[in-house]
Amino acid sequence: MKNIIFTLFMALFFTACSLSSVSLSKSFNFKQNTQDYQLLNFKDLCVKQYKIQNSDGTVLFYEEAQTDMSYEFNFGGLSTLMYVFDDSRKYEEVYTRGNLKFVQIQLKDTSYVNVIIEDNSTQIYTFVYGFSNEEFLKRAEEVKLEGTKLVAPKFKAVTFNSSSNSATSWNDLLVFFTPLIMPLRELSGF
Repeated sequence: MKNIIFTLFMALFFTACSLSSVSLSKSFNFKQNTQDYQLLNFKDLCVKQYKIQNSDGTVLFYEEAQTDMSYEFNFGGLSTLMYVFDDSRKYEEVYTRGNLKFVQIQLKDTSYVNVIIEDNSTQIYTFVYGFSNEEFLKRAEEVKLEGTKLVAPKFKAVTFNSSSNSATSWNDLLVFFTPLIMPLRELSGF
């Protein structure tokens, strides 16, 4: 039953279209098998984590972080993810188109992970990571606008297998004391 609900959710998610922006839902059609699903609840922030098995045996992690209606993220998508990936301060940009960013983020062990970030609003960030450099470039080429340039990934990125755990580290300290989220500016008068 869970698989059917997830399949329907992903089908709706990946078939949605937006004329004003490029999105993960419009640009990618992942043919995957969900290996694992976790829901992390931090009162005013909900994080859904999906572990997805590709047909070639590699594993991708898809995460969606959404604030409560009266909250928003304190930082942009890339900055938020750098905190979530072990408070990283180093990244390499491969390509950006509108609200989609293709970046290599350095992990605590100095390895890099390829991440596609979508930040359509200040209340929902989605991202997918675990791509090989070849797959990452292929995905970037699919959304690349004519006349724009891609920067080849500088570092060999880590990939994941079925026994791998999520590389993100969501926790109460990070969410509430960094703080990753704050009251919605419209409501607070800022």
